[in-house]
Parts: sequence; C-alpha cells; structure tokens
Amino acid sequence: MAAPVHYLNNNLKIPALGAGTGKLKGETGVQAIKDAIDAGYRLFDTAFLYGNEDIVGQAISEKITEGVVKRDEIFIIGKLWGIHHDQVERACRETCQRLKVDNVDLYLLHFPVSFTFHNDSEKWPKDDDVLDKDYMDVWVEMEKLVHLGLTKNIGVSNFNEKQLERVYRLSNLKPKCHEIEFHPGFTRYSLLKLCRELNISVIAYCPLGRHKLEKQEPKFLYDSKVQEIAEKYNKTTAQVALRFSVQSNVIPIPKSATKSRLKENIDVFNFQLTEDEVSYLKNFHDEANQICLFHFATRSEHYPFK
Repeated sequence: MAAPVHYLNNNLKIPALGAGTGKLKGETGVQAIKDAIDAGYRLFDTAFLYGNEDIVGQAISEKITEGVVKRDEIFIIGKLWGIHHDQVERACRETCQRLKVDNVDLYLLHFPVSFTFHNDSEKWPKDDDVLDKDYMDVWVEMEKLVHLGLTKNIGVSNFNEKQLERVYRLSNLKPKCHEIEFHPGFTRYSLLKLCRELNISVIAYCPLGRHKLEKQEPKFLYDSKVQEIAEKYNKTTAQVALRFSVQSNVIPIPKSATKSRLKENIDVFNFQLTEDEVSYLKNFHDEANQICLFHFATRSEHYPFK
C-alpha cells in the first residue's frame, strides 16, 4: 500500500500522505520508521527541532541497503529552526549529514521568528532571545540552498496569510509548500484558499488533533455522527479525519510508532466522503482548538498567530 502522488508547483512529485516523526526517539523510533516504509510510506517529515534527524536517516539508510526502497523513492522534509536563521547553509548541510543524504527533498523555514543562537543544544528561546530579524532576509539564504544542491525545494511553515503573501511577492524562488496545523477542529480555510491561489501545496501536521482519551478529545474522533460515518465505510474515526484532509487537498503527516496504526493511517485512499459528510466535519472548527501556538515567541513583531 502506498499513497497516491501529489504534484508541487514545479511538477515534482510528493506523496499525498506521509509520516510525522516529531516524538520518535532511539531504537523504537528507528523501528517505527522502518515499519512505516514497509507499510508503504514514502514521505517523512522531520526537523532539527525534533532532535531525531539521525534516527530518521539511520532507518531510511538501512531500508535502502536492504533493497526495500531507493533514495529517489523517499521524500524527506527538513526544517530550519529559529536559532539558525543566521547560519542557514551550515544548518542545512548538517541536517543532510544527520539524515545520511546528499540533499533533502524539501527544506522549510520552520517558523517566521528568529532566536538568538547560543549553541545547537539550546533550541528553545528565553525572553531576551526572541528577535525581530526579518524572515525575508532568511528566505534569501534559503533560496541559495537550492542553487547549492542541498535541497530540491523550499517552503515555509507556521506563517500567516500576510507573511505568506509577502514571501511569495518578494521572493525569487516561490515557496513550494506551506506546512501548517490542520484538522477538522482547526481548518483555516482562508489560508488554504490563499495557498490554492498561489499554487502552494499544503502539508498538515497534527491532522488528528491532540488526543486526550480521558476527556474524549478531540471531539471529532468521538462524535457519534462521525462514528456512524466511519462504520459506513468500515473505517475508524481517525481514518475519516485523515480522509477529510486528503479531500481538502491537504497532505496529512500523522505520527505513530505503532505498526498497526501506521498501516491504518495510510489506508485512506479507497473511500470517498460525501459533500454532506465533509460539511459536517467542517463544523468542528473552532479557533480555540489550535494546538501549536508557540507562545514563547509572542513578543516578536513577526509572531504569526496574533
């Protein structure tokens, strides 16, 4: 089983569903990525901030050595974190080294706010570390990475509409992708509309929201009507939520370290939600459902979620 192909605005291909790696660590993480490859995943999203580029690289390298996949069949996303906004080339080169690849397929400006660099271990800024450096200056350095052959594509993550429009208007190389939080509880359709108008592909992190079993949250996974929809297609409510992303022309990257869940998450391309079912799922949207607010950066003029 493998995800269908989605085309970026330069006609390069990206799988229509991938695997998030945010909390994967150690041998368990290596095995989870290898299990994902065996299950058909060919898109892997990682970042310097996650501290696991090395295990992602190890798992993919081992599967290539085993002959299960070839490098050109895997799409790898890396990200530039705020402490490296003055060290863009070094950060990308070291990301590639940890991932054991010559280049990544997509390198994202992870967040529009810059932070003071102390060392590579101090990733989270203190109050005085939040800077007002213009993200367009960083984007100019990101463009150079493509010419250096360190990444095939560049994009952004966690930008608001004004910021995305500004990057698009002022850039020489237009962003290929925008990675944002997206799920039935937080849909951001005006931003999706802008991305469609600018021909920028959208990747969705947290496509299943934040799971809190004791509170039965997010609501869209426990709602009786959504459960009926899932039963209709012999699917789970999580699969219905992922299908909602796919039909919104968004590329979801759900996270899991469980082999059965990995198989379940990618098995969403053999059914189609009706317009009424999609409309029902849209009703769960509430601004209060946003999970990733990056509160530590609110003092910056470039904080995107004011």
